[in-house]
Amino acid sequence: MEYRALYFLCYGSVATIGGFVATWAMYSRQKNEGIPMNFTILKFIYGFAVAMWVGVAFANYVYALTATNAAVLAFVIGMVFAVFFVYQVNVLIRKMNADAKTIKELSTSCSLTDLWNRRVFQERLSFDFSRSKRHKYPLSLLLLDVESLGDINSKHGYTAGDNILLGLAKLLVDSTRNVDLVCRYSSNLITIVLPDTNIENATEFAQRLKDKIAETAFDIKDMEPLSVTVSIGVASYSEHTQTDSSLVDAAHDALRAARKIGRNQVGVCKIESIEVPSKDTNASPEIGQLATA
Repeated sequence: MEYRALYFLCYGSVATIGGFVATWAMYSRQKNEGIPMNFTILKFIYGFAVAMWVGVAFANYVYALTATNAAVLAFVIGMVFAVFFVYQVNVLIRKMNADAKTIKELSTSCSLTDLWNRRVFQERLSFDFSRSKRHKYPLSLLLLDVESLGDINSKHGYTAGDNILLGLAKLLVDSTRNVDLVCRYSSNLITIVLPDTNIENATEFAQRLKDKIAETAFDIKDMEPLSVTVSIGVASYSEHTQTDSSLVDAAHDALRAARKIGRNQVGVCKIESIEVPSKDTNASPEIGQLATA
């Protein structure tokens, strides 16, 4: 090999080996500690290695063109194209992963409010219901109807209604615990799954939540803040609810009973009967913790 090419060969070999070591170290760190790989550093290392290998080929080609040197040149050119191909494949894979993540987010959450959607609600409720049935843990379900949303859409436009939903979604998430699940069930219905919560605590929480929503003025940007009211149906797991769908039906029954009384009401389904508590229900310490956790 032409002696001038040896300098490039040494640097190229060191950079290539260093790139492999750095790649493996970053990959292991990402796998074990969750620290993402630094592709900027890797691009610099491999870019320097490619430049040195091109220098090897150039020196051999200019100063001593032989069959061996021509083979080295062909190898280097092939490697350059291989690196370029791998880079393009990596870009494509990263784009596909980003698209897959976006698709997954769209399939599991509401695009407007970022609340979990009905699909996630069904999966989570089924899991929590099975857990409660197996271990006899309490489980409650709230079904909220945003009553004045239709009037707001008609009077102020759908943009105002969307802003109301955004503010309401944030209020609900901030008012619940990490173990609770807030989902957008349909256009004006929102569900809240309350694990390890009995019917009494769930009812008191619903009363406090209903009052808090009614007292909140939601920002709708260019117009005066508006308030909304919700009616809530409350149901809990018991020996009378043998399936998760029966628990959802019980919450619907409680919500229908609340609607018959009027707006801004809470209905409670105890399977044997449906009650509509008075507005002056005092919250227990447990429910105070639930609402602010």
